[in-house]
Amino acid sequence: MTAVLADLHTHTTASDGQYTPAQVIDLPKAAGIQIVAITGHDTIGSITGAMEAGSDAGIRVIRGVELSAKEHRNFYLLGYGFQAGGTLSHLCRQLKVGRDERKYK
Repeated sequence: MTAVLADLHTHTTASDGQYTPAQVIDLPKAAGIQIVAITGHDTIGSITGAMEAGSDAGIRVIRGVELSAKEHRNFYLLGYGFQAGGTLSHLCRQLKVGRDERKYK
């Protein structure tokens, strides 16, 4: 059996990461990682750019998101493999507004 290296929890500059979607693909590729999930905090905004960069680099990119739990501010839920848009996009916008308001308090 061949081992596959994956990073299933990455952030880009669309949330609180320090790297752009393209950089989030370049760094794992240099380390031999073949699969990357983009899991921004309450955003799916960088997935398209990362998927394009991944396609060019030969890295499989999985759609992901890290949603804030409403009941507990420091708990998060990771979701993978969803269809972009619709209800999830609306939820992410709502959660991001709440996060942005909290960070200024």
